[in-house]
Amino acid sequence: MPLLDKCISEVHAAGKSFESIQAQCVDFDTTTNLDEAISKQEGLRTEISTLRARVKSTQTRLNQHNKKLQKMAEAKNKLKEQMLNMQKKVQELVTLQETLKQLEENKEKFAVELKELQEGITPLDAALAEAQKAKSEAVNRNRSQLDIKRSYINLVEASYEKVKTVVKEIKKHIEQNVPQEMEKVKEANEVIKEKMKELAATRTEVTKKIDMLKDELAKQEIYKRDLEDNLKLRNAQKECENCAKDLTEVEEKLSGVDVEMIKEKEPLIQQQTQLFKEKAETEGRLKELKENLKHLKVELLRSQNKNIETKYKEAFYDLEIMKAMDKDIRDYSVALERCVMEFHREKMENINLIIREMWRKIYRGNDIDYIEIKTESSMSSDSDRRKYDYRVVQCKSGVEIDMRGRCSAGQRVLACLIIRLALAETFSSRFGILALDEPTTNLDDENIRSLCSALGEIVQERMRQKNFMFIIITHDKEFIESLGNIEKVSHYYYISRNDDGKSRIKKVKFM
Repeated sequence: MPLLDKCISEVHAAGKSFESIQAQCVDFDTTTNLDEAISKQEGLRTEISTLRARVKSTQTRLNQHNKKLQKMAEAKNKLKEQMLNMQKKVQELVTLQETLKQLEENKEKFAVELKELQEGITPLDAALAEAQKAKSEAVNRNRSQLDIKRSYINLVEASYEKVKTVVKEIKKHIEQNVPQEMEKVKEANEVIKEKMKELAATRTEVTKKIDMLKDELAKQEIYKRDLEDNLKLRNAQKECENCAKDLTEVEEKLSGVDVEMIKEKEPLIQQQTQLFKEKAETEGRLKELKENLKHLKVELLRSQNKNIETKYKEAFYDLEIMKAMDKDIRDYSVALERCVMEFHREKMENINLIIREMWRKIYRGNDIDYIEIKTESSMSSDSDRRKYDYRVVQCKSGVEIDMRGRCSAGQRVLACLIIRLALAETFSSRFGILALDEPTTNLDDENIRSLCSALGEIVQERMRQKNFMFIIITHDKEFIESLGNIEKVSHYYYISRNDDGKSRIKKVKFM
């Protein structure tokens, strides 16, 4: 009985629920069968799948169009660079032409100055010769005076030695205590002093006579010079008269002769002497070369120099091959350096383009328009390899400043995420794994939502790749829920610890 009552109660409850459902379905057509509803559901599903396929196709077309736009922008930038380079080259050509004109003008000025300097060398050479002659005469004069003074010094030293000996003898006499000899010496000294006075008087008279004679000699020399100058003047006047006569005779002879031809004679004579000199030098070199050739031929006939020509050819060929190889390697290194530079430039342009687009999509602030990576290349001192320095700059209204030390923690985290995504998009488009660890750290809600939408676009673009896997490690539950709105993202894994402290992984589906 209790089982029957239970069944009856269940039947009544089912009837009530049926009535309530029937009341809710008053507006619907209740005449449709289950098969018809299933067929309608399948039709709606097919329509949804076709709409999704259209969305995917339009998305692929949009991506292709964006890529084409990117390529066209790159081509535009290249053409702009070429145009700027051409303008720079045109400016450089104009400046080079101006400098060439200035150099030609300077050349003419310098040629005139050189001629003037060459003309002024001859009087300077004559003055230098005269100065050297005067110098040599002064040196000889000074040397003779030095010899006289040295002889005088030697005489003084000899007299000093004599005085020393006299002083020693006087000391001996004083030690011997002989007063008589002292008196004799005093008398002798007085006699010597009187004689010295007489000699000094005679000496003064002699010096006066010598001075008188020297004055007379000097006057005679002056008179002699005057006479010689008069003779020279008369001879010069005679020569001038003779030269004037010769000049009149030559002018009479050269009245019908071209003067310009005579002026050209001296440079032609100089040229002829120079040619003869060069000829003699070349003939001397030719003789030396012929002698060397004979000597070398004799050496070639020796046994140790057999097959020397073939050995020389082989060594010469090896040297030329090594030179060609070295040149090819240098050309290859230069070409490789250029290719690497071009590849680096293209990749950095692509990276900066992606960074700029993603920053404008994700960042919701108005203090930074976009960010980009700047590169500065330099040659290292240790080797010939090129070194690159990278720095991140932020741009606002066309003004670029370094981002280091001028941005908040959230901006720094967002910049790191965008740079990593751009690097992954550029260099690892075929690599299937993309992992982010705590990407929402220090980000506000608006930037988190924009980051989520950007990640959704990346997922939609990469879904065609078979080996694609997107891994995000986060503790932000709101971010996880916003990721559930991305199509094809159906579940996530929740990791926690149980009571024993062991890790537990749970698969959670998005609602």
